[in-house]
Amino acid sequence: MIIYYNKLENQLKDKSIQKHVVSSQDNFLENKVVKFLNKQAIKQGFEAKETIYIDKDTNLDELHYIFENQSLFEERKVILIRLLCSLEKKIKDFLQSILQSDVLNDKFIIIILPELKSNEIKSKWLNSSSNDMTLIRIFKPNEKDIYNELYTYQKECGLNLDSKFLKYICDKNSNNLFSAAQIIEKLSLIDEIDININDQNLNKLFSSDSQYSSFLLFDYCIKSDYVNILNSINFLKSNKIPISVIIWVFIRKFHEYTRHINKIEKGASIDEIVKNIWPYEQKEITRMALNKFSIKMIEMYISMFIRLDMQSKNLVKGDTWLSLKDLCIAISKNKLSILKLN
Repeated sequence: MIIYYNKLENQLKDKSIQKHVVSSQDNFLENKVVKFLNKQAIKQGFEAKETIYIDKDTNLDELHYIFENQSLFEERKVILIRLLCSLEKKIKDFLQSILQSDVLNDKFIIIILPELKSNEIKSKWLNSSSNDMTLIRIFKPNEKDIYNELYTYQKECGLNLDSKFLKYICDKNSNNLFSAAQIIEKLSLIDEIDININDQNLNKLFSSDSQYSSFLLFDYCIKSDYVNILNSINFLKSNKIPISVIIWVFIRKFHEYTRHINKIEKGASIDEIVKNIWPYEQKEITRMALNKFSIKMIEMYISMFIRLDMQSKNLVKGDTWLSLKDLCIAISKNKLSILKLN
């Protein structure tokens, strides 16, 4: 059954289909479809999740054996399959075996693929005409679609941006929906701690370089890399990166780790969480962070970043950049006792 993105909810509303292939040209809409399908899965009693990445080195015979024998999938579970390489024949054969398998009735399958051409859609391996599965097609959104998606998303994020500002975000990101949505997310987190955004620092705030450098600073704190912590802070300061960007990055990452810790407290293992982390380089950093932090410590660090925000607005006395340095060192040692209130 072929379903187009804009008709997805209506066409799947009362159906209990458990096998879905998503052919996507847009990452944001792709993620939105996966969230919707996960909700559908929960309604059908599938709550546990497993993500499998397939690349050119994946042993497909071994993976097929695991699927057929369900040695790793003993419970009702959502299995999300993501492709990290080209759609070669051996991969098509493997996916066909999954889509046509009769032993996966207690599994909810979501397969994410890049855009499929018309000949692939009509191919035997996909069998998109079957009523036992769906092929969800996501096309590149036009300017109007992007604006409408952003308008809805900013409401979901608790914002109420005017049309001119939304249009500005679209233009700033060359109508790239995924990038524009990241800015909406950023603004929602900044608004949460009452950071004022003005025209003077918009370009700095939206700079990918400033975000990247701030994320690196956070990673150096996790790894207790003191030399690079100081180098990163000096770089951010010398390039006049708004402190609001750094605060946003740290609070976003802390919220992410809080969600992971909550899963661990409910019985998940660190290995289970780490294997679903992407990109690959973040797996070990995530493992280090989950071994280092508790929810109580994260809450205390977030309160310190709120104080740092107040300091940057001159509501609290002190040197903002010196306080940032002390806070980063405290995080790296995971000891608030060494923190100085500069």
